[in-house]
Amino acid sequence: MIDKSRVLDSIVEIKRNLRRLQSLGDMSEDDFASDPDNFAIAEHHPRRSLETVLDIGRHVIAKQALM
Repeated sequence: MIDKSRVLDSIVEIKRNLRRLQSLGDMSEDDFASDPDNFAIAEHHPRRSLETVLDIGRHVIAKQALM
C-alpha cells in the first residue's frame, strides 16, 4: 500500500525547495552574483527536488508491484 504520509512529506520538501529557488529568483543579478554560494544553492534545490520526485515514483512502483 502506498504510504500517503511519505508522499505528502516528499511534496512538502519539494515545495520548500521551490520556495528557496523563488527567493533566489527574486534577487537582482548583482545580489545573486555577490555571493558565490548562491550558484551552488541554485543547483542544489532542483537536484534535490528531482531526486524526491524519483523517490516518490520508486515508492509507488514498489508498492503497486509494477516492476
